[in-house]
Amino acid sequence: MRSAFFREEGIDGVADVHNTGTAAGLSARDQNYPGKLDTPIESGLAALSSAAEVLGGGRTGDLSAVEIGAQISAIKGRAK
Repeated sequence: MRSAFFREEGIDGVADVHNTGTAAGLSARDQNYPGKLDTPIESGLAALSSAAEVLGGGRTGDLSAVEIGAQISAIKGRAK
């Protein structure tokens, strides 16, 4: 899983970036927005996977149309 923080029209968001280069995500104006992922990251792999599932159900789009912040890559199999 790779996630990217983005800003669209002044609103923060997080997207799950797929290997194909497409992304699915949510912004702070969406009901299921998981926040900036601080809590899932600190809570471990299960919480992060759950957040990725929520993001994967978000809107799909082209990240070139938004302002991109940092990207995060999860390390599979790494214990907390």
